[in-house]
Amino acid sequence: MNAGKMVRLKSDPGKKGVTTGKVKTRADRKLFQVRFSNSSEWIPEDQLEILPQFRENPLDLLEEGKLGLARDLRRIITHVRLSGRLANLIYSMEITNTDFYAYQFKPILKLLNSATNGILIADEVGLGKTIESGLIWTELRMRYDFRRLFVLCPAVLREKWRLELQQRFGIEAKILDAAEALQALKNARQEGHFASFAIITSMQGLRPQKGWDEEESGDGSPSSEFCRFVAEQEHDQPLIDVLIIDEAHYLRNPERKTAALGRLLRGISDYTILLSATPVHLRSDDLYQLLNLVDEDTFNHPAQFENILSANAPLTRARDQVLLKKVDRKDLMLLLNQAREHPLLLQNRQLQALIAELPSDEELCDPEKRSIITHRLDTMNILGHAVTRTRKREVTEWRVLREPFAEKVHLSPPESTFYERVTHLIREFCAKYDRHEGFLLVAPQQQMCSSMPAALREWQRRKNEYLSRLSEEVDLDPEKDVTFGPLVREIISKVEILGCVDELSAHDSKFVRLHEILAKILTKNSDEKIIVFSRFRATLEYLNERLSKIGIATILMMGGKEFDKNAIVKDFARPKGPSVLLSSEVGSEGIDLQFCRIIVNYDLPWNPMKIEQRIGRVDRLGQKAEKVLIWNLFYKDTIDGRVYSRLLERLHVFEYALGGLEPIIGEEIEKLTYELLSRQFTPEQEEARIDQAALALENNQRMESELEENASQLVAYGDYILHQINTARDLNRWINAKDIQIYITDFFRLHYTGCQFKQLKEDDLDYEIQLTNPAKHDLEQFLKETRYPDSTAFIQNDPTPIRCRFENKLVVSRPIPVEIINQAHPIIRFVSQTIERNEEYSYPAVSVRLDARHLPTDFSKGVYVFTVQKWRIRGLQEIEQLHFAALSLDKPERLLPDQLAEKLILTAAIYGNDWLEARNTIAFDQVVECAWNFCIPNSDQTYNAYISEMQNINADRADIQEKNLARHLNNQLAKLEEVFKKHTMLERSSLAKATEGKMIKLRNRVERKLIEIHQRRKIFHSKDLICAGVVKVE
Repeated sequence: MNAGKMVRLKSDPGKKGVTTGKVKTRADRKLFQVRFSNSSEWIPEDQLEILPQFRENPLDLLEEGKLGLARDLRRIITHVRLSGRLANLIYSMEITNTDFYAYQFKPILKLLNSATNGILIADEVGLGKTIESGLIWTELRMRYDFRRLFVLCPAVLREKWRLELQQRFGIEAKILDAAEALQALKNARQEGHFASFAIITSMQGLRPQKGWDEEESGDGSPSSEFCRFVAEQEHDQPLIDVLIIDEAHYLRNPERKTAALGRLLRGISDYTILLSATPVHLRSDDLYQLLNLVDEDTFNHPAQFENILSANAPLTRARDQVLLKKVDRKDLMLLLNQAREHPLLLQNRQLQALIAELPSDEELCDPEKRSIITHRLDTMNILGHAVTRTRKREVTEWRVLREPFAEKVHLSPPESTFYERVTHLIREFCAKYDRHEGFLLVAPQQQMCSSMPAALREWQRRKNEYLSRLSEEVDLDPEKDVTFGPLVREIISKVEILGCVDELSAHDSKFVRLHEILAKILTKNSDEKIIVFSRFRATLEYLNERLSKIGIATILMMGGKEFDKNAIVKDFARPKGPSVLLSSEVGSEGIDLQFCRIIVNYDLPWNPMKIEQRIGRVDRLGQKAEKVLIWNLFYKDTIDGRVYSRLLERLHVFEYALGGLEPIIGEEIEKLTYELLSRQFTPEQEEARIDQAALALENNQRMESELEENASQLVAYGDYILHQINTARDLNRWINAKDIQIYITDFFRLHYTGCQFKQLKEDDLDYEIQLTNPAKHDLEQFLKETRYPDSTAFIQNDPTPIRCRFENKLVVSRPIPVEIINQAHPIIRFVSQTIERNEEYSYPAVSVRLDARHLPTDFSKGVYVFTVQKWRIRGLQEIEQLHFAALSLDKPERLLPDQLAEKLILTAAIYGNDWLEARNTIAFDQVVECAWNFCIPNSDQTYNAYISEMQNINADRADIQEKNLARHLNNQLAKLEEVFKKHTMLERSSLAKATEGKMIKLRNRVERKLIEIHQRRKIFHSKDLICAGVVKVE
């Protein structure tokens, strides 16, 4: 054997090495020096064999007793996982800095199984929509090497997004303005799919100006320049891999410029993800508009939307009836035939297949069969692919109780006098002038009820500045043109006769009660963190002064450039930081405060949605406390007190999330506010009017809930998909650090002799790694060829070993001065692509011993025979899947259920030990016979059914995509032709010519896409036996 021959041990076929060319003779035996992955050994010639040129069948190796070890089983499974796109593996699971909640992976599986590349995530507030979109990005990045992420959000959320992406997903995103974002996209156009960026921009910053698309407008603003560039690229190759639009309800009005911006960006994006807490029900025009943005070609007209609902209705009824066990075979057939008669489902192959394989009445009683049937019905759902929604009450893994406390503060005599004077002044003004000044009525009234001494002090100190200050203190609608009326001037003109600041401060009954509450909490637990909310800056400044004087540490969060929200939250969160956060409404949006569990509402917005926003800062994903405490302070026998008891308590505002009632509530509260403050009501009349508003809101609340309950045909994917996600986690369907370490070290030691891997501590995955120059050269060439965005120290010329840690996390919990090797590291891609390119991986036969303690308690001990197949499908999607089959050698006719077989084999790969005695203790002819007669036929039968199902899904998907493309082409051409006619009529020759170019590009792009769909309409598939062996469970 010459130097450089790849050989293996006959006694351990998984142990491979390279001959060095050195030979010596001992006791008439010729020994060859072989360099293995971690050592060099002298091996007798008769114990070596040259690696075959072609892969050997694992069952042939098994029959010959050529058995590998536990590491070989682990190695082959790891390679298939890292190099493929396994359908039953969730690549984003356990790699991010997030807690596991099954519902957060629903959008991933929906999107991966969708015929289109868009989804609306409409979860209720506080359930982690940002995390879900980050998980989608991570999944697509791992599967398809995506590199271009673009986030569009309100300006106030940009920094929150930057921190979330960095701290949870290891993404160093940049916040860019319009000019910078334009340059980034221009660079992406030049670099093509090699471009790499993570951009965060604001809706306000990118929103185009009026007339931005008109040639003569002369608008050279950065946002308009950006939009013009994006519009020009619409019919070329996508410049963005994944577009995420947060708070997407701002795009629900198609006439607004923000909606136009969303459509422009969608046109240059491969995948589009919208995030919004929009209620999901079928009467919502807002929902239609967002679905139109997600998938314009399917939801291209309200009439088409209704047509889709009609087609889905019998499928939805069938799904619900199956789930509830209220349908037999005959009734199910009637519903399925009704669905098949609809034009949109007439050619649906999945529906035809289900009718042909109609389950029996017995199967409809089996829980597992029912789950599979409902999943098949869900996959036919025309609407289900486009939207996913989870409500707090549906989340069983995490649920926080809300415990409210009503603190009815009695007015002191000076406070009572002050209250009556201000209230009378406001009502007298409204009656005298008979005018409606909107928010101006409620602002002075509620500022007074917030803190009387603070309000009076503010009015006295800032007579002339009051108008500008008021604009910061009230929740303004930025879309409205607000003009301040004379009411404020009226109050300021009479401020001297309203009361005395010192007297009100000395008799401040509300502050006295706040002090009692805080003292009680902090005496019990000095580390407690408490948030005190107020709408008014003057109140917060007043509280800050008074609490500081009595020794309670506080920190202020208000509007203005001088307040850095993220720095304030970071300071507040410190164990030794301030105990109390005094926050305006600025702190009720865009920040996470789930490390707190106590809120004090020092004043109460009358709009329940504003209260929900406050509570939502702590009642959200990540809250570890079993309940959150909500103290509500208000004066007894005032309008505030009556609103609390007659409206807010009745609606259970403080106990439950209100869902999607914001538009309804806002309109009703606005009417109520005006009437309470503009009319001379008695207390009894006030109560009657508040009761009337509460009844109207209760009815709307009930109707909203019923509408959403009836919208199951939109959401689809119920318990089955959650079960699949939990199963993936239970079966370890993800990559762990030990897998990566074995995979990398074995590869380099075998292929690049001389590479050094020094483990720094036993049972730890910290290493010092030194690659040889050939290894560095090949790795560097790979990085250049692929333009991989992440750098690595492994290619540097410095001979000093590289300190690294194998840890499959995108974010390391603490700063470590080492290079982290996870599944996204470039060295992983280099190894897997090298092995695939050279077809060097082997399909082993193995024998493994496994301690029964690692398996379910009812798992029987004994010897098990197993096989593992890899299935490949290439259609409109490229899919790989592993299938596991196993049986007991004592009862070969009884195969383990597929998931239990998978559990056995994967557990053996992780925890198994070498079973060297297997060659001498079992009859391998019997083992092979069991594999051929039972395991292989079981896998083949399952494979054939799987291929049949995938052919139907692929063909249906091709139909949908072809129809959507045709609609897309017609719709876009119609729009472009209108633009062309307009430009021609106005003699804008250059724009007319550019529009013609766009039409040509559009036709070419659609034609090429149709060719691709036609070529992939028929799926190509194959299966390989990648491993076989025996496991002794003892």
